[in-house]
Amino acid sequence: MIRRRLRTYPSYLQDAANAMERILEYASELSYADFCQSSARRDAIFFNFQIMGEAVKHVPRNVQKQYPHLPWSYMSALRNDIAHEYFDPDDEIVWAIIQCDLLDNWKDLKTIIKNL
Repeated sequence: MIRRRLRTYPSYLQDAANAMERILEYASELSYADFCQSSARRDAIFFNFQIMGEAVKHVPRNVQKQYPHLPWSYMSALRNDIAHEYFDPDDEIVWAIIQCDLLDNWKDLKTIIKNL
């Protein structure tokens, strides 16, 4: 039996962008210490990283290759790490991604979606 895709890759790109936007919103005005201590926000942030990573897995490789500046494989790998190492995710790495990379990645993804 062949499984038919119900959604197109642009809808997955939008899912990833929405998850990134939520992460940025949830992390705004948090310090690293607050992030580590605020279990509800931390959980929400980690959950949205999982959504982002799962969504990019549905973007075809040929599309990903058109935008090599985005860390597609790292987004997917982070999802796997959070999902499978749930008892010990690395807060420092996740916080660094939020602080250093996520905003630019979100802007780039929004531009890609807009140009589709």
